[in-house]
Amino acid sequence: MYWAMRTSRDSVDHREFLKRELAEGRLRQGWGWCEEQDLRLIEKAWEEGQPLTKEQVDASRHWRMGDGPPGDYMNEGDVVLVPNMPHDGLFTLVRISGPYAYEVDGELVDFGHLRPVDVLTPIGVANQHPLVEGGLRRSLRYPGRLWRIPKYSACLERIIGFTGPPRSLAVGATALGRAESIVSDLVAGPVTALAQQLSVRLPLGLEGSEWETVVGRAVEPLFPVTVRHTGGPLERGADLEIMIANPFDQDRNWIVPVQIKDHTYLEGPEVGNELGDAFRSRVDDGHVVIAVVLLVTDADPSPDLTERMLQLSEQHHVPFIYCGSSDFMEVLARGFLKQI
Repeated sequence: MYWAMRTSRDSVDHREFLKRELAEGRLRQGWGWCEEQDLRLIEKAWEEGQPLTKEQVDASRHWRMGDGPPGDYMNEGDVVLVPNMPHDGLFTLVRISGPYAYEVDGELVDFGHLRPVDVLTPIGVANQHPLVEGGLRRSLRYPGRLWRIPKYSACLERIIGFTGPPRSLAVGATALGRAESIVSDLVAGPVTALAQQLSVRLPLGLEGSEWETVVGRAVEPLFPVTVRHTGGPLERGADLEIMIANPFDQDRNWIVPVQIKDHTYLEGPEVGNELGDAFRSRVDDGHVVIAVVLLVTDADPSPDLTERMLQLSEQHHVPFIYCGSSDFMEVLARGFLKQI
């Protein structure tokens, strides 16, 4: 049987612990923090018709990870795909090598459910690698923690049988691929909850100018717009231009210059000058600028920056908008959900 199983990505500590454990041949899962959550005890309670405790109910959703009939339960020899391992945008394939065990980690006090495994792709496989079928990539959007993927057995066996350099399997883990992987992992929740999780998870997988491509992909489906990347020599104060067709003058698009900052605190003069330049340069080109937006991944504006943006709004008679982390992530959440 072929399976996919998510592991916790809620913190750096979780990610690093589960990665180390997997490298040492232990595939672990959460909701295992107390003795009574041992799946063998839960199976026994079911067999005897006994009620489960609240803690056992939480853990019982992992029942397929325990020992039981092939097909319904994981068994020795089964192949498991572990998404976002060892890094976002990659997955790892392992083969189960022994029976279910229950050992709560003493430091994190969780992740007691485990199966011994042989790691088949230690470097990882890029979600965007040519050997990965589109259907398999789409299946990673499934919101559960553990599900069967026998439909893609041939695809998985081709990856397992790959004879080229192992590192070449990891080629294709682009910034956009990592972002889509993170979003797919969270897609089951409502937009607000998804946005809250994105604010934690995306900064772990992206940095600096990588945000520009991701924001462009998220924004395009939200409106009938074109998003142009203007970083580098074309920047002139903005990383992206959102272009909206002007129904009254086809030769003069409506433009929203967007500056993206990946910082922890923003001072006023430098950022304010960039935003002012973004407005003036587009107007000089003959465009109609309807707003200027500052998107910030994880920072608060200084009082000087807040004041400067108000001054720019009054001076140019268009809104200069500060979009902080929560609003920023909600835009990304709505944009990616539109594509699913």
